[in-house]
Amino acid sequence: MTLELDHVRDFLPDVSHGQRSNSCNTSSWGEVGKAQFYFIYIGSTRLDVSSVITRY
Repeated sequence: MTLELDHVRDFLPDVSHGQRSNSCNTSSWGEVGKAQFYFIYIGSTRLDVSSVITRY
């Protein structure tokens, strides 16, 4: 599975932090700072997510 992490910006286009392949149920974008983000699922099948864990 591949996910893209995007940074929400008011009054400007959102910024992509790139795509990562999800291996072993883990994806890492390194340090991205404090902001509002969302994931985009890149795939052709349905994705059901019950939770997302953020580690610091």
